[in-house]
Formats: sequence, structure tokens, C-alpha cells
Amino acid sequence: MSFDHQTSESGRPSGLVYAFVVGTITVAAFIEVSKPPRAFAWVTYLCALAAVAVTGAAVVVGTAAAPVRDDTAGSADRLRRPGPAYQPEAGTGTGTAHERPIDPRSDSRQPTLTWPYPQRSTLPPPAAQVPSPRAVTALSAQDELSKAPKFGRGSSAHSKPWRIPARPFPNGIAADQAQVGPFAVRGASVVGPGHRCGGRGGSGSGEPRQDAYRIGRTLDDRFVVLAVADGISNAQRSDTGATVAASRAVQILRGMLDVHSDPAELDALAVFKQTAEHVANAAADRQAASRDVATVLIAAVLQVPDRPGASARGWAAWVGDSSGWILNAAGTRWEQRFGDTKNQGEYASNGVSSALPDSPEAVRAMEFDLRPGAAFALTTDGIADAWGNEAINRYFAQRWRAPLPAAEFLNDVDFDAPQRMDDRTAVVVWNGAGS
Repeated sequence: MSFDHQTSESGRPSGLVYAFVVGTITVAAFIEVSKPPRAFAWVTYLCALAAVAVTGAAVVVGTAAAPVRDDTAGSADRLRRPGPAYQPEAGTGTGTAHERPIDPRSDSRQPTLTWPYPQRSTLPPPAAQVPSPRAVTALSAQDELSKAPKFGRGSSAHSKPWRIPARPFPNGIAADQAQVGPFAVRGASVVGPGHRCGGRGGSGSGEPRQDAYRIGRTLDDRFVVLAVADGISNAQRSDTGATVAASRAVQILRGMLDVHSDPAELDALAVFKQTAEHVANAAADRQAASRDVATVLIAAVLQVPDRPGASARGWAAWVGDSSGWILNAAGTRWEQRFGDTKNQGEYASNGVSSALPDSPEAVRAMEFDLRPGAAFALTTDGIADAWGNEAINRYFAQRWRAPLPAAEFLNDVDFDAPQRMDDRTAVVVWNGAGS
């Protein structure tokens, strides 16, 4: 009996045919067993029942073993058609598209992996995610620095590309984050727009960052030691002077604190004379005059309180206009407590009358207390001058009421404001704040 004319698309009999066969055998078996009994009737009954069972089993087994119809018939053709996971490449002069098979790694059923094991694919991203050449060429230094706080109209120099100095130079950016006992410390220094943009017109070489800072501690963690230096702009190697002054001042103070456990016993003149000697030696090593490495300097020491929630004793000493600030109790503005004001003295270009290595005897020192929850800052005039503006001062008071991540702190130091071209450096300590 042929079922060719009743088969489905996949080549196997339809369910209707199976039902017909099973029904016929079953009816025939019951007709047979309904007749009057004959000899060996039990054999007849047994055979009939066996026939029904075998037929039913054959139907079940046949259905399970039969090939399942592939609903993706013609899928091989569809794999070659453009779809969400595939984009044809343009032909190479033939007017045709070169097709590629889908990368199995792009299958949406695959698990999506995240860092540190990102899912990779050789397929191009969707067209909407690919920036146009016009968008790429539109990227500029302004886009890269767009996250920096901007006050007023900002400055044109801030958005110009950074230029590389003609001679070896220190990093244009520096940042640090630390915790010493109850003290949370942040430090950041950025070469100013006026030094990094290549001068008027932005076509020349850049100038090195002339600010420097150092953060240190004593081995017993009882003291945090800070120093901030600002090289004089018209000094040819002021970046060298600032770097040496900041690093040596911290080193000298750490040595003194190993002997004197009370900040009040520190000898500011001795600290600055020794620092000046190192700065002068650095100039001699480079066959330069002391004026070529001129820098101002402010250094500070904070003693870890004896008990949690207590005020910290502090000591600060300085030569020149790098300054020390304390955030007021209301947290609404920074108030200057240390550092000289600018005047028209010997270093008239910066309005500074004293600097190292020539004038260590001009050092001044002061003790202070830093109450719990208060913040203390050392800055160069690139920030201090801006804080003379009440709006900018309030912004930084609000932003720096509590410690920020180092990257955010650095971003704030690189603020954009009209006529603020100088390098910017700040080191801030919060008493009783976690990092």
C-alpha cells in the first residue's frame, strides 16, 4: 500500500494515515474475537491483542524517530541575507556586495561577558554607533577638557591643544590620594593654560609645569608633612627649583620630626636654609645662576590627634606667596591664614619680594589647630588668586567640604576661568574624614 500521495512535506505519513491503519486493525481484531469460540480460541484472542499492541507501539516509535520538520528550511539562504547581526560590505569596483557568514560569537543566545573578559566580535558595530569622519575630526582639546569646571566665559587658552616643551620637563599633571590616621589627603598639580598652549596663537612650544608638591609622613604615622612650591615665571629653570624645594623640605622636616615630637620645636629657618642650599646646588649642577631656579615655598606639618574626634595641631612656614587656607566652620568659603601677599618687589614679574634659594631668612612660621571635620589647604597662586573671586571660592568650598576621589580633585584643579593662566597646585587635608 503506497502513501506517496498522502505524505507531508518532510516525506513521512501524516497523522490521518496512522489513525486509519490503527482503527482498521483494531476493528478487525474485535470482529474476530466476537465470533463464537472455536478450538484454541485463546490463541486467537492473544494474537489479536498482540496485533493491536504492536501496531500502537510502531506508531509511537515511528513518530518519535521520524525527522522533525525544520522550520528554518532555507536557513542557509537566510544566513547569507543581511540582517541585524550582519551588514554587507561594499564591493570593490564590481558593483556587488561581498557577503560574510555571521560570526557565531554574535549569537544573541551567547552569554554577555563583562570586564575583565569582554565579549569580542569581528563584526562591525551598528551604523548608528560608528562616528562619521566629520564627527571624528571635530574632536578637540576642548572636548577632552570639557569636564573641567568653567567660570564665566572661561579662557581661550584653556581649550587649546597642549604643546610639548622644547627641553626635558616634569609631568604636566600630578595627583595623589592618601589616608594617614584620621587625615584624608589629596594633592594635584596641573600645568596652567598659559604654559601648555604654546603662547599667544598657540603655535609655539609649551612651557614646563613650574609648580611642585610633596606629601610625606613620619615612619610612626604621627605626622603628615606637606610642601608646595611655585617656581618664579621669569626664572629659566624654575621647574627644577620648585621640584627640589618641595621634595627637600619634606625630607628635612621628616628628619627633624624623628628627633622633635612637638611641632612647636621645629626650626623654620633651619628647614628653609637647608632647603635653599639644595636648590642652589641644583642650579650649580646645571651651570645656572641661583635666580634661574628661583621658587617660593610653603611647608606644613599636621600631628595626628591623640584621640578620635580631637583637633589636630599644625605648623606652617613659608617664603613667598604660596599660601595656606582653612575652610571656615560653616563650610562656605576658604579663608587664607598663611603666605605672603604679592607686591612689586625684586621678582616683579610675579609680584614676589622673596624666594629661594636667595632669601631663606625671609621665612615666617605659625602654629595652628585644625578642628575635627575641618579642611586645610596649601596652594600656589594659580588657585589662590582665583579664590579671591567669591563665586569661585564658594564653589571650591562646597566641592571640597569632604574628600573627593583623586581624579575628581585633579579635574577641579584644572578649572577654566578668565585670565587664570598660571599653573595650579593644591594639597588638602581633612581632619577626621575617611578616604
